[in-house]
Amino acid sequence: MTIAIRKFGFQNTKAWFKKAVDNFDAKLQKAFPTQYNLHIDTWDGVSNGNDQAEQVESLKNHFENNKFQNMFVNTPNILAAILFIVSAGLAFVTLYSLIVTALTAGFLVFRVLQAIKAYPLRVQAAVDSLNACMGELAEFRRYFDEKRAKKDELLSTVEFL
Repeated sequence: MTIAIRKFGFQNTKAWFKKAVDNFDAKLQKAFPTQYNLHIDTWDGVSNGNDQAEQVESLKNHFENNKFQNMFVNTPNILAAILFIVSAGLAFVTLYSLIVTALTAGFLVFRVLQAIKAYPLRVQAAVDSLNACMGELAEFRRYFDEKRAKKDELLSTVEFL
C-alpha cells in the first residue's frame, strides 16, 4: 500500500478515530475511583487520595481510642483469664489448681508487658503502611493523569496527519 492510499484512508476515518479516543477517555474518567477504602490492622478509612495527613491522624486516634482492646483483648489472653479464674476457684481444692493459677497469672503478666512494649511499634508499623499506601495512591493518580495527558498529544498528532 502506498503512502497516498494510507493517508486517504486515514483522512476518511480521522473523525471516527478522534471520537473513539474521546469515548475511551470518557470511560476511563468515569471508571476512575474517587475514593479508596483502606484497611490497616484494625483501622478502616476512606480516602480520596489527597488527604494523607487526615488519614494518619484518624489512624493514630483509632489506635489511641482502642488501645485496651488492641493490646489486651485477644484469644490467648481471654483463654488465660478464663483458666486463671477457674483455677483460682479451685486453688484451695488441689495443689495442681494453685500451680495452674500461678502459671496463668505469670503468663498474663508476661503477655500484658509484651503488649505494652510492642504497641508503639505496632502503631508505627500501621502509620508506615498507611504512608506507603497513600504514596501508592498518589503515584497511581500521577500515572493516570500523565497517561491521560497523552490523549491530547495523540489527537493533536492525528489532526496534522
